[in-house]
Amino acid sequence: MVKAIYLHDADQWENARQEAANLQSLDHANVVRFIDFLDRQTPDWAFGSMCFIIMEYCAGGSLADWIQKMKDAGRKPTMEEATLIGAQIISGLSYCHERKKLHLDLKPENIFVQSDFITVKLGDFGSTQSVRSIQQTMTTSSDSPIKCTPLYAAPEIYHEEEAKISPRLDVWGFGLILQEVLTLEHAFGRVDGRTAFTGEILTNIQTGNRTSLFEIFGETNEFEEFENLLQKCTYLNRKRRHRNAVELRAESLFVDFLQRIENGERPSNIVPPPFPNENDKVQRLTEEIEQKDRTIAQLQRRLDTFNEIMEDRLRDEAKQKNKEIAKMNFEKLSAKFYHGDNWEVAEGGWHLQFKGGNGKGSDDFYYLSIWNKERGRRFRAVAQQINWMTGEEVNRREIESKADGGRQTIKYERETCYIYVRFNIYFL
Repeated sequence: MVKAIYLHDADQWENARQEAANLQSLDHANVVRFIDFLDRQTPDWAFGSMCFIIMEYCAGGSLADWIQKMKDAGRKPTMEEATLIGAQIISGLSYCHERKKLHLDLKPENIFVQSDFITVKLGDFGSTQSVRSIQQTMTTSSDSPIKCTPLYAAPEIYHEEEAKISPRLDVWGFGLILQEVLTLEHAFGRVDGRTAFTGEILTNIQTGNRTSLFEIFGETNEFEEFENLLQKCTYLNRKRRHRNAVELRAESLFVDFLQRIENGERPSNIVPPPFPNENDKVQRLTEEIEQKDRTIAQLQRRLDTFNEIMEDRLRDEAKQKNKEIAKMNFEKLSAKFYHGDNWEVAEGGWHLQFKGGNGKGSDDFYYLSIWNKERGRRFRAVAQQINWMTGEEVNRREIESKADGGRQTIKYERETCYIYVRFNIYFL
């Protein structure tokens, strides 16, 4: 993946450089891997200076794409799928929090999905801050050092003139993501049972009016543990939330999956992915194409062998017929030649010589010469080229021979590469 950033001012350059440095400092299975930072580039197609952050490619797109894919398939996520995705986010986020790195813009668009559609990674650390490296407060003005997404921002960002930079902001974002993965709708996305408009969602966030799982799925104990966790993550009073993602690790809902993935077990071996692996699909298509290519190559070899056999047979037949013609006392004859032949036959005092053209420059002609002991006898020929498979005749020309030393010869320019050349000859 490549993130392109226009550099309109020095602050943007510093933010991009800091984002790349933050990402480079993180090495975790559930954090998108940093590859390179291209500083101050000016591509031909760009309107100004840019820099690029190059990260590992995640073939499954973002978690927002995953959620939409589930909707399009008319499928609800299972509790196991949601729990496994949540465990992976906690694993990557707690790793960051332990190193005093805060994401501060958690949302489905910033969680990336691998090709198996069940392995997820934190990405887009453009708002990342180090608690040790900046002041402990942030303002809600346009000059705020934090660039968060309103639909996933914690309520204190709206209520307080100065909102404290805290891991609890990421805990809030995690809660909203987890509920959306489980329900396929925004955690604050309902008003009186209907889908809320954007402004109503923002009001719900500021008033703490989250849609409970029981309102979505009905009163059932099946989602009780999820609902309790979501309450802990989305309290209006930030002090009641988990302090950081490290505390989230202790939630019984995630303990088993955390242990398994952090011991190296692949997520796709823990819970069956909801969709076919993109890499597997590509591999199958590649194998099918390769098999078709092999079949085509085999058929081509058979066709080439058949053509060679037929060409040899038809060439021999033409030569034999021309020998028989040469034995006769004639005033007219018809002779057919293979286009690439160069040969001469002598029977009954007559000589016939044919030279085939090879299609290169001045050799792009056929030559037919006839003579006997009385030297050359003038003749006229109607020449044609013949497609041996269809019998189609093209390039019909009437040509009169000319003296060529002790023989009479006609020169016939070929027009296309058909297998045979036929001459209907009349002696003058």
